[in-house]
Amino acid sequence: MMRTCLLLIKCLPAALIVALFFISCGQSDKEIARLMERAETVLQQQPDSALHYLQAVENPGGLRKMRRMDYCLLLLQAKDKTGRDISADTAIVEVKNHFLQKKDFEKATLA
Repeated sequence: MMRTCLLLIKCLPAALIVALFFISCGQSDKEIARLMERAETVLQQQPDSALHYLQAVENPGGLRKMRRMDYCLLLLQAKDKTGRDISADTAIVEVKNHFLQKKDFEKATLA
């Protein structure tokens, strides 16, 4: 029993350091917002740069729904403006329905 407690005490700091490392490795919400803002800023004039910024987002599927829908809309626009075929992209329907439900008709039209 005493051995187990001592082992736990010795391993706890290392486990905490490893846990903090993995928590801090992901992109912050602020970083993602900055990438999306940059993408939106250059979308009309430099859609390839916008696409590059959006592809730098590490885990778009893990974003909150509203942010994910904004991300998907920007991504669809960037792909379309760079000549990629988006006609089979199922995100179009999801994004459009989301913005219609939120009564954001401008963004729904863009989808």
